[in-house]
Amino acid sequence: METSIREIVELYSLLKEKDTFLYKYWEQLARRVSTDSSYSTELDTRLVGLMKQSCYTNNLRRISHFLQDLEISKMVNERFKAPFEVNLKVFSVSNWPAMNEWPIVYPEELQTVKASYEAFYKKHFPDRRLTWLLSETTVELFALYLPKKYILQVTLYQFVVLSTLGTGEVSYEELRTRCGMKRNVLDHQLRGLFSQVATHSLVLKQNFKTPLCDDKELLKLNEEFTSVQLRRSFIPTKLMAKSESKKVDVEDNEARSIAKERMYVTESLIMKIMKVCSARKR
Repeated sequence: METSIREIVELYSLLKEKDTFLYKYWEQLARRVSTDSSYSTELDTRLVGLMKQSCYTNNLRRISHFLQDLEISKMVNERFKAPFEVNLKVFSVSNWPAMNEWPIVYPEELQTVKASYEAFYKKHFPDRRLTWLLSETTVELFALYLPKKYILQVTLYQFVVLSTLGTGEVSYEELRTRCGMKRNVLDHQLRGLFSQVATHSLVLKQNFKTPLCDDKELLKLNEEFTSVQLRRSFIPTKLMAKSESKKVDVEDNEARSIAKERMYVTESLIMKIMKVCSARKR
């Protein structure tokens, strides 16, 4: 692993646009941390430390602070007590990349935990205010209503959908109202729960010929769901549309963020040079 890290650092030292590489690394690190997949605080800290020796930039400072926030979150989580297992991560706004966020109506159980954590966090950090990033939240459910005890990995939005459908058969329009979701967000989350094979679909709909639902179409939980895997992930791909135009929009936003960062660095260097020149004249 140490050899791989040093090879990455060597590649980084040869890159011309290091800030572009660091922006992508920071963004992907945030994704991995938010989904608890393939990240090691120790290894990432080691990598960032070696990259600092090669060439220190403002983006590296931000990533270092990101990793420090992660360690603080671990300590805070150890002290917080909840009725079920939760793993909450808190980061400074400036240390977390911008991501899409959509409104939602919290189920009563989550609303209780949310209020409890906010009170707990405010007690330890009175000068800070929490903003919840729901789009990156994942949930593990134990499906006790099925013949087999499956572990279902879903997004928070899908969890809200399943909780609502747990009360019985619901029309698409009523589901959207009770969940407080926009149509495009709900459609995207439902796609992950549907399957062309009825027994593999976690949610049943009246017409499986189309992935979209009519307002009056009835939806319900599939109590005959079966799967070879006891642990199944229903997390859909990112909400960003597959169309080339929207992909270009995302790339343009990233390019603007990098350009703005470069502008700040340039202006900072100009100010330092001006201060040095002014001091010499005196």
